[in-house]
Amino acid sequence: MGSGPPCNASLEQFNDEVVQVKVRLKRPINVESGQYVYLSIPDLKHHGIGIFQWHPYMVAWSFTNEETAQMTIVLLVQIRRGFTRDLGLVQRNVGKKSKKMNAIIDGPYGSSDLRIIGDYDKVLFMADGIGIAAHLLSIRSLLLAHNDRTARVRRMSLVWLLESKEQTKWGLDFLHRLHDLDTLQILNVYLLLPDEDEGASEGKATVFETGKDRIYPDTSKLDIDFWIREEWKAEAGEARCQALSKHLEGLSSQISMEKNQLAAAWYSAYQRSQVEIGQIKAALARNKVNWEYEHLRQRHVIASLERENKKLTAIVASRGESAPEPASEPMSESASVYDCATTLINMADREE
Repeated sequence: MGSGPPCNASLEQFNDEVVQVKVRLKRPINVESGQYVYLSIPDLKHHGIGIFQWHPYMVAWSFTNEETAQMTIVLLVQIRRGFTRDLGLVQRNVGKKSKKMNAIIDGPYGSSDLRIIGDYDKVLFMADGIGIAAHLLSIRSLLLAHNDRTARVRRMSLVWLLESKEQTKWGLDFLHRLHDLDTLQILNVYLLLPDEDEGASEGKATVFETGKDRIYPDTSKLDIDFWIREEWKAEAGEARCQALSKHLEGLSSQISMEKNQLAAAWYSAYQRSQVEIGQIKAALARNKVNWEYEHLRQRHVIASLERENKKLTAIVASRGESAPEPASEPMSESASVYDCATTLINMADREE
């Protein structure tokens, strides 16, 4: 299946050895691990037959833009001569900027049945230089299958032999993506850098920071038997148990933090309620004082009225007059007050 124009290819050269080609497809295709495509770039008119030149390359990576839904495949091209040499020359002429060109692809072709590999507990991948392109999609597929519980594999290791630290730029970004995808921590990556005797272009290789905790730089020599023995002895699922342990520790810390937050919230609410209860008690105490004051004032008024009544009675008696009969007319305001005061005194006495 040829995608045909207007595919767009962008070139990025890491060093004098490898060019990364990103091909943005006009329509998505189903790319599986282990597949390759034929690439043609008409703008590269090598010997005047650019459009008729087709070159097979392994698909190292693929992704889809979530916003535009456009699919991109990534090819790692090792610079040799002819077509690949022209790719390097084009990118070298534009400097550090990414060169964009029209491209045509045909494919994908080939396949690798990962279901067979996924039936094993432990899987060991080994690559030399540009050979890393053949393993990246396979590892990603196995990680996704493991996360979905559709594969038995519980431990994976990738050993990548490099001639220099500069070569890590070819695939370190993809290794970081695999590391982030490995939520259950079943993947370990070992970057083997040769020493001076093996012809490293930068002299003796030194350990450097990889940016991830399970991507390990190593200066030891490649010993295939050693790696096979180590992987054979390694416990499958050990990394997963460690990941689950860390997850449980995180949950325990979160529960403890939430518990402390609830305790603090309860104590704050308790303090507020105590303040409100104190305010209510103070208000009740003030009301009681006011009531007692009013009660005493009323008794004082009643006592004054009684004294005035006795004086009036004495005056009437001294004149030899009898007390007047109660009038049929409505009681005066003073008499009404007197009766009310008497009633209040009787009620107060009964309460006491």
